[in-house]
Amino acid sequence: MTTVGWKGSLTTLLLAMSARGSPPGATVECGSAASVTALLERWSGELYRPDAPMFKRQFTAAEMGRLKKFDAYLGARRDALVATAGDSAASPAWREVATEAAHVLDDLGWRRR
Repeated sequence: MTTVGWKGSLTTLLLAMSARGSPPGATVECGSAASVTALLERWSGELYRPDAPMFKRQFTAAEMGRLKKFDAYLGARRDALVATAGDSAASPAWREVATEAAHVLDDLGWRRR
């Protein structure tokens, strides 16, 4: 992934998370544990690559610190997110993630992009 792609992709994912209390692309019918797991893997396996040199060059130290904090936040809630994925389109766990994603965007000033 190009460096521009990382920042843009993370911004897009965070905007989607903050826009609603359900996983991006999920509906009541497809908000399954599998779709939630796929979303979490997209964040941690594909987009959030703090050890990649090109990734590091794209972000400031403050951005890296805030992204690391959000990554830990998601990691701590992973089991709850997966367990409640099929309960509703906006489970309490996803509402919390949506709120935290909005805080990340605000903290980093990425909403104005």
